[in-house]
Amino acid sequence: MLEYAATHLSRIDGAPEGTLAEEKLRAEIERIKADAATRELKLRQLTGELIPKSDVEFMLSERAVALKNYLDAIARTGSARVVKIVSGDATKTNDLTAWWLAMNRKALDNYARHLMEEVDE
Repeated sequence: MLEYAATHLSRIDGAPEGTLAEEKLRAEIERIKADAATRELKLRQLTGELIPKSDVEFMLSERAVALKNYLDAIARTGSARVVKIVSGDATKTNDLTAWWLAMNRKALDNYARHLMEEVDE
């Protein structure tokens, strides 16, 4: 409203633009707006609509660790089964396990990178 008045209306008291009283009024309005925004965020947090970023990061890291452990266990225990299924050479089990673990790491790196980009935004 003050911007509209300053742009489209002229002062009738003859006072120059940008007086100290106007600056104080603008500062007070900005303080009130900031205070209202802070109260709104606190209310949203109390109602469960918002949670702290650190809590989200902790939950995501827990889930990533659980996923990593699960994928690693599958790679370690499933390699012999894969070799048997494809009628392959059993001496290549360690190579298959190493490849599978590397693929898991790459998948988790890609997964984590995508999640961290979303959290940072």
